[in-house]
Amino acid sequence: MENTFIALSSPFNKSAIAIIRINGDKSLEITNSFLIKKVENSRGKRFLRKFYNNGQFIDEVVLNFYPAPHSYTGDDLIEIMCHGSVYIIEQIIASYNSKGVRYAGPGEFTRRALINSKLDFVKAESINELVNSENKLSHDSAINSYDGTVNKLFREIRKELNFLWANLEVDLDYPEFDNQNLDKSIIKCRIEKMLKSLKEINNNSESVLPFLKNITISIIGKPNVGKSTLLNALLKNNKAIVSDIPGTTRDVVEGEINIHNQKMKISDTAGVHSTEKIVEKEGIKKTFETIKKSNLIIHVSDDGEWEDMDIPKSKKIIYVYNKIDLIKNPLKSDEYVCISAKNNKIDTLSGELFAWVNEMSEIIADNCLINYRQWNICQLIQKKMEEWLEKFNAIQEDLHAFFLNEIKHLFDELLGKKIEDNLENTLFNHFCVGK
Repeated sequence: MENTFIALSSPFNKSAIAIIRINGDKSLEITNSFLIKKVENSRGKRFLRKFYNNGQFIDEVVLNFYPAPHSYTGDDLIEIMCHGSVYIIEQIIASYNSKGVRYAGPGEFTRRALINSKLDFVKAESINELVNSENKLSHDSAINSYDGTVNKLFREIRKELNFLWANLEVDLDYPEFDNQNLDKSIIKCRIEKMLKSLKEINNNSESVLPFLKNITISIIGKPNVGKSTLLNALLKNNKAIVSDIPGTTRDVVEGEINIHNQKMKISDTAGVHSTEKIVEKEGIKKTFETIKKSNLIIHVSDDGEWEDMDIPKSKKIIYVYNKIDLIKNPLKSDEYVCISAKNNKIDTLSGELFAWVNEMSEIIADNCLINYRQWNICQLIQKKMEEWLEKFNAIQEDLHAFFLNEIKHLFDELLGKKIEDNLENTLFNHFCVGK
Protein backbone atom coordinates (compact mmCIF):
# COMPACT_ATOMS: atom_id res chain seq x y z
CA MET A 1 0.00 0.00 0.00
CA GLU A 2 3.00 2.33 0.34
CA ASN A 3 2.89 3.49 -3.29
CA THR A 4 -0.92 3.62 -3.42
CA PHE A 5 -2.00 7.22 -3.01
CA ILE A 6 -4.72 9.61 -4.15
CA ALA A 7 -4.93 13.29 -5.08
CA LEU A 8 -7.24 15.80 -6.68
CA SER A 9 -5.61 16.91 -9.95
CA SER A 10 -8.04 19.74 -10.71
CA PRO A 11 -8.67 22.87 -8.57
CA PHE A 12 -10.53 22.33 -5.31
CA ASN A 13 -13.64 24.40 -5.96
CA LYS A 14 -17.03 24.09 -7.63
CA SER A 15 -16.72 23.29 -11.33
CA ALA A 16 -18.34 21.28 -14.12
CA ILE A 17 -16.03 18.30 -13.59
CA ALA A 18 -13.19 17.31 -11.27
CA ILE A 19 -10.32 14.87 -11.86
CA ILE A 20 -9.08 12.56 -9.11
CA ARG A 21 -6.05 10.31 -9.55
CA ILE A 22 -5.26 7.08 -7.70
CA ASN A 23 -1.84 5.49 -8.17
CA GLY A 24 -0.47 2.14 -7.01
CA ASP A 25 -0.78 -1.62 -7.18
CA LYS A 26 -3.98 -1.62 -5.07
CA SER A 27 -5.69 1.17 -7.02
CA LEU A 28 -7.85 -1.10 -9.23
CA GLU A 29 -8.81 -3.48 -6.43
CA ILE A 30 -9.87 -0.66 -4.10
CA THR A 31 -11.70 1.24 -6.85
CA ASN A 32 -13.73 -1.86 -7.73
CA SER A 33 -14.83 -2.12 -4.09
CA PHE A 34 -16.85 1.10 -4.65
CA LEU A 35 -18.50 -0.12 -7.89
CA ILE A 36 -21.31 -2.58 -8.51
CA LYS A 37 -20.14 -3.19 -12.06
CA LYS A 38 -16.38 -3.71 -11.89
CA VAL A 39 -13.68 -2.11 -14.02
CA GLU A 40 -11.70 -4.55 -16.16
CA ASN A 41 -7.93 -4.81 -16.09
CA SER A 42 -7.56 -3.67 -19.69
CA ARG A 43 -5.56 -0.92 -21.31
CA GLY A 44 -7.08 1.99 -23.21
CA LYS A 45 -10.70 1.59 -22.10
CA ARG A 46 -12.98 4.16 -20.52
CA PHE A 47 -15.73 3.14 -18.12
CA LEU A 48 -18.95 4.84 -17.02
CA ARG A 49 -19.78 3.63 -13.51
CA LYS A 50 -21.87 4.50 -10.45
CA PHE A 51 -19.67 5.19 -7.41
CA TYR A 52 -20.93 4.03 -3.98
CA ASN A 53 -19.55 4.46 -0.47
CA ASN A 54 -21.01 2.26 2.27
CA GLY A 55 -24.02 1.61 0.06
CA GLN A 56 -24.68 5.30 -0.59
CA PHE A 57 -24.69 6.44 -4.22
CA ILE A 58 -22.19 9.31 -4.51
CA ASP A 59 -21.96 10.08 -8.24
CA GLU A 60 -21.86 8.64 -11.73
CA VAL A 61 -18.25 8.87 -12.85
CA VAL A 62 -16.00 8.18 -15.83
CA LEU A 63 -12.93 6.05 -15.06
CA ASN A 64 -9.74 5.59 -17.05
CA PHE A 65 -7.48 2.72 -16.03
CA TYR A 66 -3.81 2.74 -17.10
CA PRO A 67 -2.12 -0.56 -16.13
CA ALA A 68 1.60 -0.60 -15.33
CA PRO A 69 3.91 0.07 -17.02
CA HIS A 70 1.79 1.92 -19.60
CA SER A 71 0.87 4.90 -17.43
CA TYR A 72 2.29 8.32 -16.64
CA THR A 73 3.82 7.03 -13.39
CA GLY A 74 4.74 3.53 -14.57
CA ASP A 75 2.45 2.08 -11.87
CA ASP A 76 -1.22 1.14 -12.11
CA LEU A 77 -3.03 4.47 -12.38
CA ILE A 78 -6.73 5.35 -12.30
CA GLU A 79 -8.28 8.69 -13.22
CA ILE A 80 -11.81 9.45 -12.02
CA MET A 81 -13.79 12.24 -13.65
CA CYS A 82 -16.70 13.20 -11.42
CA HIS A 83 -19.01 16.20 -11.14
CA GLY A 84 -17.15 19.16 -9.69
CA SER A 85 -19.06 19.45 -6.43
CA VAL A 86 -16.76 20.01 -3.45
CA TYR A 87 -18.92 17.56 -1.46
CA ILE A 88 -18.60 14.84 -4.13
CA ILE A 89 -14.82 15.34 -4.30
CA GLU A 90 -14.51 15.08 -0.52
CA GLN A 91 -16.70 11.94 -0.38
CA ILE A 92 -14.73 10.10 -3.08
CA ILE A 93 -11.35 10.93 -1.53
CA ALA A 94 -12.64 9.99 1.95
CA SER A 95 -13.80 6.63 0.54
CA TYR A 96 -10.25 5.78 -0.52
CA ASN A 97 -8.77 7.12 2.74
CA SER A 98 -11.04 4.73 4.65
CA LYS A 99 -9.40 1.85 2.73
CA GLY A 100 -5.90 2.94 3.78
CA VAL A 101 -5.04 4.98 0.67
CA ARG A 102 -2.96 7.97 1.70
CA TYR A 103 -3.03 11.46 0.18
CA ALA A 104 -0.23 12.18 -2.30
CA GLY A 105 2.59 14.59 -1.58
CA PRO A 106 3.57 17.44 -3.94
CA GLY A 107 4.65 16.10 -7.33
CA GLU A 108 4.43 12.49 -6.17
CA PHE A 109 2.95 11.19 -9.43
CA THR A 110 5.89 12.66 -11.36
CA ARG A 111 8.33 11.40 -8.71
CA ARG A 112 7.01 7.86 -9.32
CA ALA A 113 7.51 8.42 -13.06
CA LEU A 114 11.13 9.39 -12.37
CA ILE A 115 11.69 6.35 -10.11
CA ASN A 116 10.20 4.07 -12.78
CA SER A 117 12.37 5.64 -15.52
CA LYS A 118 9.36 6.99 -17.41
CA LEU A 119 11.19 10.32 -17.64
CA ASP A 120 14.51 11.87 -16.60
CA PHE A 121 15.15 14.75 -14.21
CA VAL A 122 15.30 17.37 -16.99
CA LYS A 123 11.88 16.28 -18.24
CA ALA A 124 10.51 16.39 -14.67
CA GLU A 125 11.80 19.96 -14.37
CA SER A 126 10.16 20.78 -17.72
CA ILE A 127 6.78 19.52 -16.49
CA ASN A 128 6.99 21.71 -13.39
CA GLU A 129 7.96 24.75 -15.46
CA LEU A 130 5.13 24.02 -17.90
CA VAL A 131 2.51 23.82 -15.13
CA ASN A 132 3.82 27.07 -13.62
CA SER A 133 4.33 28.98 -16.88
CA GLU A 134 2.60 32.35 -16.87
CA ASN A 135 3.81 33.83 -20.14
CA LYS A 136 4.86 32.90 -23.67
CA LEU A 137 8.60 32.73 -22.98
CA SER A 138 8.33 30.42 -19.95
CA HIS A 139 5.80 28.22 -21.78
CA ASP A 140 7.89 27.95 -24.96
CA SER A 141 11.09 27.13 -23.05
CA ALA A 142 9.32 24.42 -20.99
CA ILE A 143 7.83 22.83 -24.14
CA ASN A 144 11.20 22.94 -25.88
CA SER A 145 12.87 21.25 -22.92
CA TYR A 146 10.08 18.69 -22.59
CA ASP A 147 9.82 17.55 -26.18
CA GLY A 148 11.68 19.98 -28.43
CA THR A 149 15.18 20.68 -29.66
CA VAL A 150 16.73 20.71 -26.18
CA ASN A 151 15.29 17.29 -25.36
CA LYS A 152 16.48 15.97 -28.72
CA LEU A 153 19.96 17.44 -28.23
CA PHE A 154 20.38 15.86 -24.79
CA ARG A 155 19.31 12.46 -26.16
CA GLU A 156 21.79 12.77 -29.05
CA ILE A 157 24.70 13.76 -26.78
CA ARG A 158 23.92 10.97 -24.34
CA LYS A 159 23.86 8.45 -27.21
CA GLU A 160 27.15 9.83 -28.54
CA LEU A 161 28.85 9.62 -25.12
CA ASN A 162 27.72 6.01 -24.68
CA PHE A 163 29.02 5.16 -28.15
CA LEU A 164 32.46 6.65 -27.44
CA TRP A 165 32.64 4.99 -24.02
CA ALA A 166 31.73 1.56 -25.38
CA ASN A 167 34.40 1.79 -28.08
CA LEU A 168 37.02 3.17 -25.70
CA GLU A 169 36.42 0.26 -23.30
CA VAL A 170 37.00 -2.19 -26.16
CA ASP A 171 40.29 -0.48 -27.00
CA LEU A 172 41.49 -0.52 -23.38
CA ASP A 173 40.46 -4.13 -22.74
CA TYR A 174 41.50 -5.52 -26.15
CA PRO A 175 44.39 -3.36 -27.47
CA GLU A 176 45.09 -5.93 -30.19
CA PHE A 177 41.64 -5.30 -31.72
CA ASP A 178 41.67 -2.87 -34.66
CA ASN A 179 38.71 -0.62 -33.86
CA GLN A 180 38.00 1.76 -36.75
CA ASN A 181 35.56 3.73 -34.56
CA LEU A 182 38.44 4.90 -32.36
CA ASP A 183 40.39 6.74 -35.03
CA LYS A 184 41.56 9.87 -33.17
CA SER A 185 40.42 12.24 -35.89
CA ILE A 186 36.91 10.72 -35.77
CA ILE A 187 36.73 11.00 -31.97
CA LYS A 188 37.95 14.60 -32.06
CA CYS A 189 35.39 15.48 -34.72
CA ARG A 190 32.59 13.97 -32.60
CA ILE A 191 33.68 15.92 -29.50
CA GLU A 192 33.88 19.17 -31.47
CA LYS A 193 30.35 18.61 -32.79
CA MET A 194 28.99 18.08 -29.25
CA LEU A 195 30.92 21.08 -27.97
CA LYS A 196 29.52 23.35 -30.69
CA SER A 197 25.96 22.41 -29.70
CA LEU A 198 26.68 22.95 -26.00
CA LYS A 199 28.24 26.37 -26.61
CA GLU A 200 25.17 27.44 -28.54
CA ILE A 201 22.77 26.26 -25.83
CA ASN A 202 24.87 27.87 -23.07
CA ASN A 203 25.08 31.22 -24.88
CA ASN A 204 21.36 31.24 -25.66
CA SER A 205 20.50 30.34 -22.08
CA GLU A 206 22.65 33.13 -20.68
CA SER A 207 20.61 35.60 -22.75
CA VAL A 208 17.16 34.21 -21.96
CA LEU A 209 17.23 32.73 -18.43
CA PRO A 210 16.82 36.10 -16.67
CA PHE A 211 13.51 36.65 -18.51
CA LEU A 212 11.81 33.27 -18.12
CA LYS A 213 10.14 33.81 -14.76
CA ASN A 214 9.34 37.50 -15.00
CA ILE A 215 10.04 40.23 -17.49
CA THR A 216 10.56 43.46 -15.58
CA ILE A 217 10.60 46.84 -17.34
CA SER A 218 11.63 50.22 -15.92
CA ILE A 219 10.51 53.56 -17.35
CA ILE A 220 13.28 56.08 -16.69
CA GLY A 221 14.20 59.61 -17.68
CA LYS A 222 14.42 63.18 -16.42
CA PRO A 223 11.52 64.68 -14.46
CA ASN A 224 8.39 65.71 -16.35
CA VAL A 225 9.16 63.91 -19.64
CA GLY A 226 5.89 61.90 -19.43
CA LYS A 227 7.01 58.72 -17.70
CA SER A 228 3.89 58.45 -15.52
CA THR A 229 1.62 59.29 -18.45
CA LEU A 230 3.32 56.53 -20.45
CA LEU A 231 2.83 54.02 -17.60
CA ASN A 232 -0.89 54.89 -17.47
CA ALA A 233 -1.16 54.54 -21.26
CA LEU A 234 0.49 51.12 -21.22
CA LEU A 235 -1.64 49.96 -18.28
CA LYS A 236 -4.78 51.59 -19.74
CA ASN A 237 -5.40 52.79 -16.22
CA ASN A 238 -4.58 55.98 -14.31
CA LYS A 239 -2.37 54.30 -11.73
CA ALA A 240 0.37 56.90 -11.53
CA ILE A 241 -0.24 60.53 -10.54
CA VAL A 242 0.37 62.89 -13.47
CA SER A 243 1.31 66.53 -12.89
CA ASP A 244 3.14 69.37 -14.64
CA ILE A 245 5.16 69.83 -11.47
CA PRO A 246 8.60 68.15 -11.85
CA GLY A 247 9.40 65.45 -9.29
CA THR A 248 5.81 64.29 -8.71
CA THR A 249 6.86 60.62 -8.78
CA ARG A 250 9.04 59.99 -5.73
CA ASP A 251 8.54 56.24 -5.37
CA VAL A 252 8.40 53.30 -7.77
CA VAL A 253 4.88 52.74 -9.17
CA GLU A 254 4.31 49.24 -10.57
CA GLY A 255 1.76 47.54 -12.80
CA GLU A 256 1.44 44.59 -15.19
CA ILE A 257 0.93 44.75 -18.96
CA ASN A 258 0.25 42.06 -21.52
CA ILE A 259 1.85 42.40 -24.95
CA HIS A 260 0.64 39.63 -27.28
CA ASN A 261 0.22 37.03 -24.48
CA GLN A 262 3.46 38.03 -22.77
CA LYS A 263 3.01 39.36 -19.24
CA MET A 264 5.47 42.01 -18.13
CA LYS A 265 5.88 43.89 -14.87
CA ILE A 266 6.46 47.57 -15.57
CA SER A 267 7.65 50.27 -13.17
CA ASP A 268 7.46 54.05 -13.33
CA THR A 269 10.45 55.58 -11.54
CA ALA A 270 11.39 58.95 -10.08
CA GLY A 271 12.92 61.40 -12.55
CA VAL A 272 16.73 61.52 -12.38
CA HIS A 273 18.10 65.01 -11.68
CA SER A 274 20.30 66.92 -9.24
CA THR A 275 18.44 67.78 -6.06
CA GLU A 276 19.09 68.55 -2.40
CA LYS A 277 15.65 67.37 -1.26
CA ILE A 278 15.96 64.22 0.88
CA VAL A 279 12.71 62.63 -0.36
CA GLU A 280 13.62 63.15 -4.02
CA LYS A 281 17.13 61.79 -3.40
CA GLU A 282 15.63 58.62 -1.94
CA GLY A 283 13.32 58.30 -4.97
CA ILE A 284 16.27 58.62 -7.37
CA LYS A 285 18.18 56.01 -5.37
CA LYS A 286 15.23 53.64 -5.82
CA THR A 287 15.24 54.39 -9.56
CA PHE A 288 18.78 53.02 -9.94
CA GLU A 289 17.95 50.02 -7.76
CA THR A 290 14.99 49.28 -10.03
CA ILE A 291 17.18 49.61 -13.15
CA LYS A 292 19.52 46.93 -11.76
CA LYS A 293 16.61 44.51 -11.29
CA SER A 294 15.04 45.17 -14.70
CA ASN A 295 15.45 43.16 -17.89
CA LEU A 296 14.45 45.99 -20.18
CA ILE A 297 14.68 49.79 -19.90
CA ILE A 298 12.36 52.33 -21.55
CA HIS A 299 14.36 55.57 -21.55
CA VAL A 300 12.02 58.51 -22.13
CA SER A 301 12.91 61.98 -23.44
CA ASP A 302 10.79 64.90 -24.59
CA ASP A 303 13.55 66.78 -26.45
CA GLY A 304 15.38 64.03 -28.36
CA GLU A 305 18.27 63.99 -25.88
CA TRP A 306 18.87 61.04 -23.54
CA GLU A 307 21.16 61.61 -20.56
CA ASP A 308 23.80 59.01 -19.70
CA MET A 309 22.63 57.00 -16.69
CA ASP A 310 25.43 54.43 -16.74
CA ILE A 311 23.04 51.58 -17.58
CA PRO A 312 24.78 48.15 -17.80
CA LYS A 313 25.39 47.04 -21.39
CA SER A 314 23.60 43.75 -20.69
CA LYS A 315 20.28 45.63 -20.40
CA LYS A 316 18.03 46.02 -23.42
CA ILE A 317 17.18 49.74 -23.84
CA ILE A 318 14.35 51.22 -25.91
CA TYR A 319 14.78 54.97 -26.40
CA VAL A 320 11.44 56.80 -26.55
CA TYR A 321 10.84 60.31 -27.90
CA ASN A 322 7.64 61.43 -26.15
CA LYS A 323 5.29 64.40 -26.67
CA ILE A 324 5.62 64.39 -30.46
CA ASP A 325 2.11 65.89 -30.56
CA LEU A 326 3.81 69.19 -29.55
CA ILE A 327 6.31 69.00 -32.43
CA LYS A 328 5.34 69.89 -35.99
CA ASN A 329 7.91 67.76 -37.81
CA PRO A 330 9.60 65.36 -35.38
CA LEU A 331 12.78 63.80 -36.72
CA LYS A 332 12.40 60.04 -37.07
CA SER A 333 15.24 57.62 -36.45
CA ASP A 334 15.91 53.91 -36.14
CA GLU A 335 17.56 54.65 -32.80
CA TYR A 336 14.34 55.65 -31.02
CA VAL A 337 10.56 55.43 -31.27
CA CYS A 338 8.23 58.42 -31.36
CA ILE A 339 5.09 58.43 -29.22
CA SER A 340 2.48 60.68 -27.66
CA ALA A 341 1.66 59.06 -24.33
CA LYS A 342 -0.87 61.79 -23.50
CA ASN A 343 -2.88 60.93 -26.63
CA ASN A 344 -2.36 57.15 -26.23
CA LYS A 345 -0.34 57.01 -29.46
CA ILE A 346 2.09 54.33 -28.29
CA ASP A 347 1.73 51.67 -31.00
CA THR A 348 5.37 52.07 -32.08
CA LEU A 349 6.55 51.32 -28.54
CA SER A 350 4.19 48.33 -28.23
CA GLY A 351 5.62 47.08 -31.53
CA GLU A 352 9.18 47.33 -30.16
CA LEU A 353 8.19 45.38 -27.05
CA PHE A 354 6.52 42.72 -29.19
CA ALA A 355 9.58 42.48 -31.47
CA TRP A 356 11.83 41.99 -28.43
CA VAL A 357 9.61 39.19 -27.09
CA ASN A 358 9.72 37.53 -30.53
CA GLU A 359 13.51 37.83 -30.54
CA MET A 360 13.68 36.03 -27.17
CA SER A 361 11.19 33.41 -28.43
CA GLU A 362 13.39 32.69 -31.45
CA ILE A 363 16.40 32.11 -29.18
CA ILE A 364 14.30 29.70 -27.11
CA ALA A 365 13.14 27.95 -30.28
CA ASP A 366 16.77 27.39 -31.26
CA ASN A 367 17.98 25.99 -27.92
CA CYS A 368 17.57 27.17 -24.35
CA LEU A 369 17.80 25.61 -20.90
CA ILE A 370 15.05 26.28 -18.36
CA ASN A 371 16.97 26.89 -15.13
CA TYR A 372 20.37 27.72 -13.69
CA ARG A 373 20.96 24.17 -12.40
CA GLN A 374 20.99 22.88 -15.98
CA TRP A 375 23.03 25.86 -17.21
CA ASN A 376 25.72 25.48 -14.52
CA ILE A 377 26.18 21.78 -15.31
CA CYS A 378 26.25 22.39 -19.08
CA GLN A 379 28.94 25.04 -18.54
CA LEU A 380 31.02 22.50 -16.59
CA ILE A 381 30.58 19.97 -19.42
CA GLN A 382 31.62 22.62 -21.95
CA LYS A 383 34.79 23.47 -19.97
CA LYS A 384 35.68 19.79 -19.58
CA MET A 385 35.27 19.22 -23.35
CA GLU A 386 37.41 22.27 -24.12
CA GLU A 387 40.12 21.02 -21.76
CA TRP A 388 39.99 17.58 -23.40
CA LEU A 389 40.34 19.01 -26.90
CA GLU A 390 43.20 21.27 -25.80
CA LYS A 391 45.21 18.24 -24.59
CA PHE A 392 43.78 15.78 -27.11
CA ASN A 393 46.84 15.05 -29.25
CA ALA A 394 49.25 14.80 -26.31
CA ILE A 395 47.49 12.23 -24.08
CA GLN A 396 47.19 8.44 -24.01
CA GLU A 397 44.03 6.32 -24.19
CA ASP A 398 43.64 6.09 -20.41
CA LEU A 399 43.46 9.91 -20.12
CA HIS A 400 40.95 10.01 -22.95
CA ALA A 401 38.92 7.58 -20.84
CA PHE A 402 39.34 9.89 -17.82
CA PHE A 403 37.94 12.93 -19.65
CA LEU A 404 35.11 10.95 -21.19
CA ASN A 405 34.19 9.46 -17.82
CA GLU A 406 34.15 12.93 -16.20
CA ILE A 407 31.82 14.23 -18.92
CA LYS A 408 29.56 11.19 -18.62
CA HIS A 409 29.26 11.73 -14.85
CA LEU A 410 28.33 15.39 -15.36
CA PHE A 411 25.77 14.45 -17.97
CA ASP A 412 24.29 11.82 -15.65
CA GLU A 413 23.98 14.56 -13.03
CA LEU A 414 22.22 16.79 -15.57
CA LEU A 415 19.68 14.08 -16.40
CA GLY A 416 19.25 13.03 -12.77
CA LYS A 417 20.93 9.63 -13.01
CA LYS A 418 23.08 10.58 -10.04
CA ILE A 419 21.27 13.29 -8.15
CA GLU A 420 21.21 14.14 -4.46
CA ASP A 421 18.00 13.48 -2.53
CA ASN A 422 17.81 17.09 -1.29
CA LEU A 423 17.82 18.41 -4.88
CA GLU A 424 15.11 15.93 -5.86
CA ASN A 425 13.05 16.96 -2.82
CA THR A 426 13.51 20.64 -3.70
CA LEU A 427 12.12 20.07 -7.18
CA PHE A 428 9.09 18.03 -6.17
CA ASN A 429 8.23 20.30 -3.24
CA HIS A 430 7.57 22.99 -5.87
CA PHE A 431 5.14 20.75 -7.77
CA CYS A 432 1.42 21.00 -7.19
CA VAL A 433 -0.29 18.04 -5.49
CA GLY A 434 -1.90 15.79 -8.08
CA LYS A 435 0.87 16.09 -10.68
